Amino acid sequence: MVLGVTATQLVLTVLAGVAAGVISGLFGLGGGVVAVPAALWISASSFHEAKAASLMVIVFGSTIALARHHRAGNVRWQRGLRLAGGGVAGSILSSLIAQDVAGTVLGQAFGVLVILVGLRMALAARPEEGRVCFPGAVFALGFFAGTLTGFLGVGGGVVMTPGLALFGFPMHAAVATSLVGVIGNGFFAAVTQAFLGMGEAMLTVGVPLAVGAMLGGRAGAKLALVTPADKLRRAFGVFLALVGLRFLGVWEAVVGRFR
Repeated sequence: MVLGVTATQLVLTVLAGVAAGVISGLFGLGGGVVAVPAALWISASSFHEAKAASLMVIVFGSTIALARHHRAGNVRWQRGLRLAGGGVAGSILSSLIAQDVAGTVLGQAFGVLVILVGLRMALAARPEEGRVCFPGAVFALGFFAGTLTGFLGVGGGVVMTPGLALFGFPMHAAVATSLVGVIGNGFFAAVTQAFLGMGEAMLTVGVPLAVGAMLGGRAGAKLALVTPADKLRRAFGVFLALVGLRFLGVWEAVVGRFR
């Protein structure tokens, strides 16, 4: 069970939400890669409670970031809604069965995947923009991302943003359009988690995270808009590799050596 949140925990949780929001707006992610470990370390949450709390960040922080990207004209709404449709189906399905699946095994497999994708984005030549992308491929990408939301509490942007970039989207459009799918995944996964009894975690930990994420989301979106596409793509690749190391437990091992 989630314990009562002290004033110190509250401040730290809001600050973690700000960091998650910046990441969301900058790279088109939900911010769960920051919010989940923050909820685990700051509060007394279990993995499933931390995952549920992070969904509040995904919904509120990403919405603020999406609004900023929309005003800049970078959101491809038709493709984004297909992405969201696939994501909603995947997130609901995985949320219903995730309670019986070991998070460690899933996290490690996901870690390997995002390291490989991150290295490709950071080191490979710029993908060709404007190539033909079948609608079914976008839906499938969204479905895969949605399953990650239900299992791991991440918005799925860690695969949707690079996936859209590899499909030929300009990098800024990939970041912006990914947020459409992220919000759809997060909202329906949050509703599912609430029905599964995670409402306490979503209120006591998720709300402070969401407050911070709304502050950080706009700042992250502004930063993305002024960053050249190649630099944004390479920075995103490096960030993905770091996320993968986190899911493989490397961060925890390094921190543990200095305790």
